[in-house]
Amino acid sequence: MHNLNEHPAQQPVPQEVADRWAAQLMNLIKEHGHVHLLLDRFNGLDERLQPLVDILPEQWPLTDPYFGEAIERTPLLVKLTMAQLSLADLSALVAAEAALDPAMPLPSVCAWICADVSTERLAGQLRRQLDVRVQGSKKSSFFCYFDPRVMPHLPRALEPAQMARLFGHVSLWVAPRRNGELLKMPKPDVEMATAWLRLSAEQAQALGRIGLLNQVISSLAAAGSAWPVQEDAKLDQWLVQAQHKGHADQADQLAYVLHAALVHPSFDTHPEVAQAIAAATRDGTGLCAALDAFDDAFWESVRQHGPQHLN
Repeated sequence: MHNLNEHPAQQPVPQEVADRWAAQLMNLIKEHGHVHLLLDRFNGLDERLQPLVDILPEQWPLTDPYFGEAIERTPLLVKLTMAQLSLADLSALVAAEAALDPAMPLPSVCAWICADVSTERLAGQLRRQLDVRVQGSKKSSFFCYFDPRVMPHLPRALEPAQMARLFGHVSLWVAPRRNGELLKMPKPDVEMATAWLRLSAEQAQALGRIGLLNQVISSLAAAGSAWPVQEDAKLDQWLVQAQHKGHADQADQLAYVLHAALVHPSFDTHPEVAQAIAAATRDGTGLCAALDAFDDAFWESVRQHGPQHLN
């Protein structure tokens, strides 16, 4: 896609980011006596982490039927004290490298968790949260809440009482972010939901958009756009708009959001674009085909002058 960029990427240096994160982790360990490190092993651990994890006395896998008999692919919870600062430092580096790389398929380091309970008890709670149900459905779905690319978006989809239930014993959830900062989410100070998550249809749809939202963010990064984390909600709103406008194909939804972000939020109201989209809808060729008919010079004009400007 064309590269029309109002958010030029200024990529932080992973080692510098890791050093800052490691210092913050050490302070958390000093304050709480320990933190829990949550690792994703679905694609295997980073080979640098494995030797240090193997020697830890406490390792608690978050088993779930989703993984079948492949226990080695389940998330893993371990405890870090001042004696494991080398692992804390390395986890910060591995997390920083993954967070700053838009092409990283699945990060190994998910979170550093503050909770005043045993590792075994915390693992049991986190394990139970892996399954959710949509109201009206008898089947449960695997809930990848622990993914650092998912957790930041959950407050938009879940009620505060549901978030409090998700946190349970957790007082603070710390996760890597693509802007080089640590996400620090305290447990919501509200009464917990009395039963574990049963999602409304709207909530299930919101959670379902997170995967596509992260594809949008990766595509923006590939186009040289460092999209601000504080504006992620805009991307989600544009995804909803794309769906409401009848763009059912995910590739079309992705194209819609990218054009809204890089060109103009109302790019599709330009008369020529609107005409092309209407023709593509009649022909059944989809939004992508309609947008590909315009060159970069056209989109640059729309970006600079607005969608009502005629070329």
